[in-house]
Amino acid sequence: MSDIILNGPNNGIRESWSEEHLIQAIVLLEDAYSFRSIAHKLSPLNILKLYRLYWSKWIQRLLTLIVSCQLFLIFIQYPSSLSRTSDLTKQPKRSTLPCSIQLIIEYLCLIIFYIDAIIRVYLIGIQHARKKPWLISYFIVTTISMIDLIISTNLGCQKKTINIRYLLRPFYMAFISQEMKKVFNSLRKSFLQILSVTLLLAIHIYFFSVIGMILFPPAKSQDSTNDRIDEGTKYFPDFPDALINLIVLLTTANNPDVTLPAYSKNRLYIIYFAIFLTIGKILI
Repeated sequence: MSDIILNGPNNGIRESWSEEHLIQAIVLLEDAYSFRSIAHKLSPLNILKLYRLYWSKWIQRLLTLIVSCQLFLIFIQYPSSLSRTSDLTKQPKRSTLPCSIQLIIEYLCLIIFYIDAIIRVYLIGIQHARKKPWLISYFIVTTISMIDLIISTNLGCQKKTINIRYLLRPFYMAFISQEMKKVFNSLRKSFLQILSVTLLLAIHIYFFSVIGMILFPPAKSQDSTNDRIDEGTKYFPDFPDALINLIVLLTTANNPDVTLPAYSKNRLYIIYFAIFLTIGKILI
């Protein structure tokens, strides 16, 4: 028991707090300091001690190390990208781990992820776990990775060409990072606004691609004595090429190359490109 003195308007009032109450207060303060959710079990005492141990600095560093090891495996798995030179003509020897060692490391990582997920569910409770999409995704991604790993074990590391678990590995990096979770949550909340802007930009590019094909029709025959590049032949020969060239122009990567043939033919054509860039880069 601990005595806590509460200062009142007249005299101090002495109250006795149990160890469980003190640890509850410490846990809630640590949650607020680390921007963690307080939707978890606050009793009994052993769960609070396990909760503090789980979120301790060394346990979290260990999880970060395991996730880093899993991400690093991609550099030494087949086809490996580790070589002394990047010159493909020399056919450099690539360093790869034996298949058995790769599989053992991946099995250990996934088993630890399962244990981590079970501990999280035990600490926060089933009712709160059902309301956490990140934790549910944690189970789903780990299960899919385990199934894919079992298939790779039966087929062999090099015989199985499609490995879904390789694409899912960055999820673990986002899961253990509070900052990345906040970024994804912000993107999810602003998805509709981003989608509306993207749709408006797509309509804008589509509209100007059609106008560009009308303004700059491809030349029917190329005059060998004329060295001038035809705008329609090079940049607006068909709708897919016109669409791609205007998308690149919106990033100014091919500016002013895409405008020069039309501008050299008639300076008034610059109005088309000026309106396109003004609407696409400033107004939208």
